[in-house]
Amino acid sequence: MFPPGPQGDLKVAIRQGGWQIAPTTYDTYFAADDETIKYQEFVPLKSGYNNITIITYNDDAVNAHLCRVRINVLPAFLADPSRAQQEMAGRLDTLLKRIGAYGV
Repeated sequence: MFPPGPQGDLKVAIRQGGWQIAPTTYDTYFAADDETIKYQEFVPLKSGYNNITIITYNDDAVNAHLCRVRINVLPAFLADPSRAQQEMAGRLDTLLKRIGAYGV
């Protein structure tokens, strides 16, 4: 969320480990004035790479500017339901094969 004032001078990017996750192109940044940017991306957090870094810089040499970054952390089955359904279907398939339910 960019409050009123920065007029595009405040730049913001979000990185995980050495990878930029928002915006997705490395070395590009969000910039706005009195605007909330909603960005929805599923990024799995892996052990050892779960540090998220907010990169900011200000092109305005006179005034300091602030922004607010909110990150939602959800279980994978909520963040990506189609993936969870595929995993569940695979497990169900394995179970049915083990109990001999196929071909009945």
